[in-house]
Amino acid sequence: MILLINQFSTPLFVDVVNAFHEKASEEIRYITGSKEIRRLKVRSGVKIIRSISYNRSNLLTRLFTWLGFSIHTGLYVLFCKRPSAVVVVTNPPFAPWVAAVISRLRKYPFHLVIYDLYPDVLQQAGLMSADNIIYRMWQRRNPKLFGRAQRIITLSESMKAATVRYAPEEPDKILVIHNWASVPERYEVANDNLFIAQHNLGGRLIVFYAGNMGLTHDLESVIEAAVILRDNPSIHFVFIGDGGKRKSLEAFRDRHRLTNVLFLPYLVEDQFTQALGAADIGVVTLGRGAEGISVPSKTYVNMAAGLCLLAIAPEESELTRIIRDHEAGIQIEPGHPQKVAECLLYLQRNPDILQKYKANARQAVEEFTPRNAHRYVEIVCGNCEQAQP
Repeated sequence: MILLINQFSTPLFVDVVNAFHEKASEEIRYITGSKEIRRLKVRSGVKIIRSISYNRSNLLTRLFTWLGFSIHTGLYVLFCKRPSAVVVVTNPPFAPWVAAVISRLRKYPFHLVIYDLYPDVLQQAGLMSADNIIYRMWQRRNPKLFGRAQRIITLSESMKAATVRYAPEEPDKILVIHNWASVPERYEVANDNLFIAQHNLGGRLIVFYAGNMGLTHDLESVIEAAVILRDNPSIHFVFIGDGGKRKSLEAFRDRHRLTNVLFLPYLVEDQFTQALGAADIGVVTLGRGAEGISVPSKTYVNMAAGLCLLAIAPEESELTRIIRDHEAGIQIEPGHPQKVAECLLYLQRNPDILQKYKANARQAVEEFTPRNAHRYVEIVCGNCEQAQP
């Protein structure tokens, strides 16, 4: 039995779960807190163990749900049939510690998947200072955790470089598997796009942001650019999702009476696909200090939809490297709304360049497909008899 652990399921990790079910000969069990896990199309043969869901409303609810999920996971791993391997994601950050401790008791190999590098990401988010005693203790103990893992999987070369600091004696055990996105034909823009018709966006350049509007995301530069461009009726901004900044961003829109900004909640799959098909420019943000500890998965979704990427991110980030290597968009340092506005005007006035970036993004995503999910199986199963041909 192979046990997979991830509190917050995404379509990407569900691809990983399904890849294990398809390629490994053993039973696959998946511990998750996601409430609508079946909607994400987990294969029927996977045994799902439901646990406490992630609540990001505030720091207290995050901590409570992190702890609850980790405790439940620990009890399950301690008393279930002994797994042949455990794959645990740093979501929540306490779960890997639980898996590592119990692995010594039950003698199973565990593999660590780093979506966010802790505690570094807490400092970057402003939730913990480098002088904090918990932060320092966490950093000192990370080498023990990483040393116990059989393999460590990161999302980019820059994240690997940041992770190597905690495992300098075993750099070869740290591997990179880039995230990916599916590439359905229905992302293509149609003349009868329902999203465009519903929101009266025909003939406009649509600047699109979808996902978590978190405290570390520089969305202020985007909505302040909307103020600068308020008299340009051909450029419209669409924000889809929720998060800690949404209310303040909506208040900013209302205060400035912006008619070129649309806020929507998370959309169901078909509606979201229509929204992607309508958009031209996909905004991806990455806070300063997160260059090597986080990679926004929306990058690949935007590329799959053929959107020109507008990265508000540090120049040294993996996101910037992807954009430059593939000529798939433009990068701007955080905190420069005037440059964001100038960039959008430039793309509006040069539609041939915009189309080149969109085409390159769509072509580049062929390197980041669901085939990457099968690499997880290859790493965990190796050459053992678990892996089916």
